[in-house]
Parts: sequence; C-alpha cells; structure tokens
Amino acid sequence: AALLADDPADFEILYMRGSLYMIAEELDLALQDFTSFLAISGGKTLLVLAAPPPGDMSNKVHYCKARVLQQLGRYRDALDDYGKVKEPDCLDPQHLSNKASALEALGLMDQALDTYDKLLQQLPSGDERYIPALKSRASLMGSCNRIEGAIQDLNIIISHSGRDMDARYT
Repeated sequence: AALLADDPADFEILYMRGSLYMIAEELDLALQDFTSFLAISGGKTLLVLAAPPPGDMSNKVHYCKARVLQQLGRYRDALDDYGKVKEPDCLDPQHLSNKASALEALGLMDQALDTYDKLLQQLPSGDERYIPALKSRASLMGSCNRIEGAIQDLNIIISHSGRDMDARYT
C-alpha cells in the first residue's frame, strides 16, 4: 500500500483497474479497488487532467462504486456513495438516472420522482435519453397511483413520436 500513498498516477491505476473489473463484471474486485482508492485518498480532491476524463477523481470513484453497489443489490450503500458525488458530476444525467433507480428499488418513491424531475430538467427534449427517462418516471408515477402525472408523461412521449396513436385505433 505504500506504493499507492503519494503518486496521483497510482490512484488512476486503481480507478482504471476497478473500471475494467466493472466491464468484466467482476464486481467484488471492482468494489475492492474503488474502496481502496477512497481509503488511500482520504477523501482528498484529486484532479486528473488526462484520461479518465478531466475532473475530480474522487467524484468519479464514488460514482463507480455506487454503480457497483447498485449492481450487487446494495442500494442503501449505493445511495451513500451517490450522495458523496459533488457538483457538477452529481447533476450528470446518468448519475441521476442510476440514483433514481436505486431510490425506487428501496421503495423511496417520492425521492425517486424528485430525482427523475431533476434528470428531466437536465435533458433537452431532443436528447436520446429524454424519452426513456420520461417512460421511467411515468411507470413510477403509475405504480404510485399518480395517474394524471403518468398520463401527462405518456402524452408527451406520444407527441414526440410524431404519430397519431389515438387515430390508429378509432
């Protein structure tokens, strides 16, 4: 562990290896590398100017760790790490989508809906992720018996399709 104490490049190695373990679906090994990174860094902000994308490495590692924990079904732990991701990364649409899914899995429906609202505010309506996010929110609203909101979202989806779906079946 002494090798990994001082050189920022060593932190990147843990991040990169953890990311590769995620791709290989070796989630326990990915979690181990991300946890080691955070323990060794002591919560310091570590700026990276090259690959991975520039920014605060600890944000990226908290996000990746949260994704792994979510895939392992450890939703409360995942939310803890999602909560440690700071701006601007915490406003990233993928971060918000994953966080909303974890909240929904825990039955925290109001918080999940709030997170979907934030997600939809971040996405322009032409973004390819907009309609899937709207579908997810509509589905959640329907399961929470918020029928009017779900129908509104579904009507928006239909209007974006450019088809007159109602006319096809009359």
